[in-house]
Amino acid sequence: MVHGRPVDVQRVTLDEELRRDGPVTSLALVEALVLHAPYDAAVERLARGIDPPFGTVGLASLLALVRLDAHAALPALARATRNGGPLGATARIAGHLLDDDADGLDAAMADDDALALRVPLVLTVLPAQLVWAPRLFSTLLGALARLQPTLGITAYRAFLGDTAEAAFRQLQHGATMDALLGDLRGALVDKVTAELGSTPELVAARGMAWLLGSIAAGDDAAVSAIERARDRFRDPGFHADCDAMLAGRWPPTSR
Repeated sequence: MVHGRPVDVQRVTLDEELRRDGPVTSLALVEALVLHAPYDAAVERLARGIDPPFGTVGLASLLALVRLDAHAALPALARATRNGGPLGATARIAGHLLDDDADGLDAAMADDDALALRVPLVLTVLPAQLVWAPRLFSTLLGALARLQPTLGITAYRAFLGDTAEAAFRQLQHGATMDALLGDLRGALVDKVTAELGSTPELVAARGMAWLLGSIAAGDDAAVSAIERARDRFRDPGFHADCDAMLAGRWPPTSR
């Protein structure tokens, strides 16, 4: 699936891609490498495709290495950070996560606001529960509070939506919200509830709704926010998700 649509990739095309160097040819082939190529060969090909990372396919390749928990790609990720910019920051975050480097990622988020904004996006693709996720979410919620006065409303809602989705993904991987968020749970619920109903971007709204439906389904304000978000968008998948939340059939165990 690419952008919500099925795409056929022929086996011969995938085999040819495994032998190529440079950026992966398409988003569909990035997905095919993750899902259908031999693990070691997929990691090696994706690692060759991020030196340097470029464009949407470069971002997808970086995230694919995180999805694959590709520790062997750490040298390639370190090289990719030299390019700077958003993709360099993403490579830096991926390297900290794959290297299990909580101290390094905490320090990077404190020093670089632009990097902090990209951390939740990378967290959403982790394939399993992160042991030090509670520490990371404490840092993220601190960054949300610190950056809210200076970010535009669109950027703030995107950051909040990505953070909410990252928390939701950890829940799907077996985390409990009390362990993940602790005393910060109420503050995050309040932030998400306040923004969800008026958020015009589907991706941000979806992450917020997924989290609210998981940890605040019995709260009247949260229910109202989910209903208003559902009515704002025409996306059938989002409508189905919201209906499941409101009917008490949420969250799904995997996605």
